[in-house]
Amino acid sequence: MGNIAFGFRLSGDGQHVEPDPAEQGALSEIRRLRNQGTTLRGIAASLNHRALRTRRGTPWRLESVARVVKQAAF
Repeated sequence: MGNIAFGFRLSGDGQHVEPDPAEQGALSEIRRLRNQGTTLRGIAASLNHRALRTRRGTPWRLESVARVVKQAAF
């Protein structure tokens, strides 16, 4: 299956991906902030301020946001 893009998870059948509601919320916030012209560092700070965490449960960093922005094809 490989790496699953942020915002999605492996479904119960183990063969398909489905949206992950918590990650979709973070993705929406990233898109909104990016469309407003917020820097990647600013987006990370905003996500951390709202207590949103990465898939691994760690605080957001510039690199984490950049990776999500790149894979999500904003």
